[in-house]
Amino acid sequence: MRTDVCIYGGSAAGMMAAAGVLRAGCSVLVVEPGRHLGAGLTSGVCHVTGANKAGVQGFCKDLMHRIARTYDQPWVDRWEPCVAEAAFLDLARDSNITVLFCHRLRQVKKVDARIERLLVDRVLTGAFNEPLPVDSEEEQAEICAKVYIDCSAEGDLMAAAGVAHQVLPSRLAFHACLTTNPVNRRAIDLAVPELGMMLDELPDLSVQFTLLANAKAQLDIPPAIADRIWGHTAGYLMATPAGRGELWKSAIGRLAATLAYLAKHPHVPEALRKEMARWSPCGDEFHDTQGWPHGGEIVGGRRLEMAMPASMQPIAIDLAGQPITIGAMLPASSACQNLLVPVCSAQARGDDLSRMALAESAASVAALACEAEKGVQSVPYSDILAALRDAGIHL
Repeated sequence: MRTDVCIYGGSAAGMMAAAGVLRAGCSVLVVEPGRHLGAGLTSGVCHVTGANKAGVQGFCKDLMHRIARTYDQPWVDRWEPCVAEAAFLDLARDSNITVLFCHRLRQVKKVDARIERLLVDRVLTGAFNEPLPVDSEEEQAEICAKVYIDCSAEGDLMAAAGVAHQVLPSRLAFHACLTTNPVNRRAIDLAVPELGMMLDELPDLSVQFTLLANAKAQLDIPPAIADRIWGHTAGYLMATPAGRGELWKSAIGRLAATLAYLAKHPHVPEALRKEMARWSPCGDEFHDTQGWPHGGEIVGGRRLEMAMPASMQPIAIDLAGQPITIGAMLPASSACQNLLVPVCSAQARGDDLSRMALAESAASVAALACEAEKGVQSVPYSDILAALRDAGIHL
């Protein structure tokens, strides 16, 4: 398969990058290891803060308007996961974005300091969209592109390309979408581990609900509890696909166990126990993953080591007064001249909106590099400024 730009990861950032590449007149292919689009925005992170709202621009604004139209509103700052995923699927259809689902990176082939092609495997994913091992090479595909954009949360393409990066202390985290609607409740039918000894020691047990439409809420588990229940996933990034799958399943099991613990255990304050007993996973969310989120968050993770060309230093996207430098997603030209890394960039932030804005900007740089047949580090400063302004991205 040949394309101008290949994007690894159908995350929210990946879809913004794909739309941006097509807008610039280049062809694009999105390779997604799982079977869903949107990553965090469609698997439990269901709201934006007021500060984030001010920085929404480009295709990200278009996406938010698509979500808002579902609720007959001009703007919403919270949404249901199923509504967000439908918006991403609509964006892919309306923009003619080609997505290769259930294909995972096997190998990067480089010539000198350029990626020549990717080898990807057609893979199955498990009951919770977790990665599964590949038993054969019969369904391997080869992808050749002029420019590659790594929009995976793991930074797997960056790592496989041999680009210098840091690995921060990491673990998985998941956000449950719950409901109080008795007609829409789903029973917790997983065999859950006992977490009593793990959580009994915590002096302050608390959680936070972000209320959504239709009697739903996003459950946010505070770091003190999250570190206890998901600390065992610290090796996720460096694990094999089989190892990642086992950690993923275990993390979902511990999420279910935490809900059961908070609703029933005598150590939990009575007020919290009663509140948690009102909530259950939603029957109309995450149909193919038994009501549990199909995507997880990587807390920490990989970060590109910035080798920013001097010409790129002044170019920064304005995200509500919090600028992100374009050069933060560029590897050293000696390492790779046709790769951009917006999600695991040197200035990566925890919110999806900033990643989406940087990914859309990456699309402009990628398209310019394709047209000029140059490395991404060699695209002229003036051309990048003009392309970003034409795309409606505030600098």
